[in-house]
Amino acid sequence: MKIVQTAWSCNQKDLMEVKAGWLSAEYHLMSWALSCLQLKQYYNDVTLYADMTSAKMLIDTLQLPYTKVVCSLDAFNDYHPELWALPKIYTYSQQETPFLHVDADVFIWGKLNENLIQNELVAQNIEIFTEYYEEMLESLEKELSYFPPEIVHERVSQKTHHSYNLGIVGGRDFEFYKSYASEAKTFIDKNINDLSKINISSFNVFFEQYLFHCISKKENKSVNVLFKEIIPDNKYFGFADFVDVPHNKKYLHLIGPFKKDKQVCNQMAFRLRHDFPEYYYRIITLFKEKGISLYRDYYTQITIPEIWKNKKQDNSEPLVQKTEPNKTTSTANPDLIHFRVPLVKEAIKYFEADLNNHSIHQSGEMHLTDLDFFEQALNKIISEDFVTISKNSLYQRDVKSTNYAKAIFEDPSKTREKVIKSNNSIRILKCLFDWASIDDFENFNANIRTVLTTAPSNIYITIVPECDKRGYSLSRLDKLDIIILKKLQSELTIKALLDELMKSLDSSQPASQAKFENLVFGRLKYGLLNKTIEVVA
Repeated sequence: MKIVQTAWSCNQKDLMEVKAGWLSAEYHLMSWALSCLQLKQYYNDVTLYADMTSAKMLIDTLQLPYTKVVCSLDAFNDYHPELWALPKIYTYSQQETPFLHVDADVFIWGKLNENLIQNELVAQNIEIFTEYYEEMLESLEKELSYFPPEIVHERVSQKTHHSYNLGIVGGRDFEFYKSYASEAKTFIDKNINDLSKINISSFNVFFEQYLFHCISKKENKSVNVLFKEIIPDNKYFGFADFVDVPHNKKYLHLIGPFKKDKQVCNQMAFRLRHDFPEYYYRIITLFKEKGISLYRDYYTQITIPEIWKNKKQDNSEPLVQKTEPNKTTSTANPDLIHFRVPLVKEAIKYFEADLNNHSIHQSGEMHLTDLDFFEQALNKIISEDFVTISKNSLYQRDVKSTNYAKAIFEDPSKTREKVIKSNNSIRILKCLFDWASIDDFENFNANIRTVLTTAPSNIYITIVPECDKRGYSLSRLDKLDIIILKKLQSELTIKALLDELMKSLDSSQPASQAKFENLVFGRLKYGLLNKTIEVVA
């Protein structure tokens, strides 16, 4: 099977400054590395279609092992930089042998079914429009001058609308892809003067995925999909679960919002570091040498290890130089502790009139009091408890934890024998409001509005020491998490934990043993991800 990928720099000169929808530029490059390297694990022929800027970075600098590189995408540099799907469609149209195009945010841990490209056309899955897609399409219909006849026909003839997710796309009907690419280009060219009126990023979805659906349907083409389930356009649950690879899931696709999720981005980076340390450290070194800040900079006080230069993958040893604790490598960084608090207080004041009139009868003063408590407690934890923990020891913890979920869940017959415990370096605060949610700065405005209009309750927030320059992370715990962590203050097998939980939880918990265990296993995975739980043996 021939695999192809498309890299267009969107008219940018330096990919080290391009986020491309990701939380930061380093995650964008790490995604390219992990996607390519995983594909090369299973396929010999992986071809990259690129412009010169992308080829220079991915091939010359990162040295990704593509079989072939076709530098033809500079021809699109006269187009708007947000029309990122147009070069992809061009790549589809250039194929003359059965192929599968794989997006750079798709990762595989095993060969895809060889029968996949036996059909004329291939896609990841069928999507069904929700209100989210409908509103986007309606806004385009108001502003654009031209729509392809296939879309017009579909809109008037169907009440429920579908599309295809093209995280993977391909097959053997090469003439279809040529005519489809021509129609997509016409769709753009005839609306070129209207682009300033629309959300161009949203437009990509419709001239690529929706147009593919409409044309294939009108021409009565058979489309073979990787996943048979029809998925709502905003309900891609489970497609970013790095905790389940490679033992339980073999395919991930970091669609849209996943790219800006801190935990997902970090898990992707950890996976790259674990499986391909040479490439991970090459990317990190590149940013350090050019003085470009990383979103999560582990390396302010840690020397990047030399082990990756030997291309070793000895995951039993930490990839850091050992340093004694209580030195200058401590995790505390008081200057960065409360950089969001002024923003929160400003937001509380802004919404105070609305809060006083809110149906839950709360006030801005209640939020300010709880926020002051949270800030003071957080500062005390960092300055007194976390200050003695070395960054290197935390980094070693992170390296080791990448395979925790696999160690527990890879062999279900041995899961209950595994010994786990709670992380004794974490701290838990009980608040009235979920201040951990506003730690997601990318969605600050939406999250703070939710916090300020939600009734006060018992909220548990865990503070975990980290080896980045900030020194800590926050996550919210539910009541079951709290119970589990208390039980795990002493080492327990998972079987013993399940027995203890069955004794202590009330009858409102799921009656089915299987459902109960699945619930607990889900919380254990969450604990492994947010580093509140460790595997002992």
